[in-house]
Amino acid sequence: MSILGCNTNSSWSTAGVGVVYGSWCTAPAGGTLTDLTVVFHGSPTGNVHLGVYADNGSAYPGSLLLDAGEQAIAGSTVTFTGLSLAITQGVTYWMCLLENTANSPMVLEAQGAGASYGHNQTYGALPATFPSAGGGQTWSYEIYGTIANANNVTRALIGVSG
Repeated sequence: MSILGCNTNSSWSTAGVGVVYGSWCTAPAGGTLTDLTVVFHGSPTGNVHLGVYADNGSAYPGSLLLDAGEQAIAGSTVTFTGLSLAITQGVTYWMCLLENTANSPMVLEAQGAGASYGHNQTYGALPATFPSAGGGQTWSYEIYGTIANANNVTRALIGVSG
């Protein structure tokens, strides 16, 4: 297993309650996404939803591909396992999170304009389509997943621009 992309815990930012956030990445390998992990700073509390959206063709999240569900935040990392989403190498995906408390997800600095977007969203299941007109940010949240394929298993950092 190898780590692809930047996985440096360089900083953190308090995520707002009632805001769905999405960070994009280009899939480094094809296969099946089997888990998703989000990394927090400090002593996080509450619950979190994670999911994957397709790109809408205009460098913005579009349709929901996978809602991994909800989990209690019981430490600095929260991992959703038992997932199954077909991933195509070279395709852009948006990894998203929605919290019910104001925690501090780890962020990766200086990713460039449009690295992530946030939009007001009532806490609950992720929306079928990412809300339009979200505010752009220059950092990405540290959300990553495992892509399993017939040749090997690749740990791919998700939510990193480029």
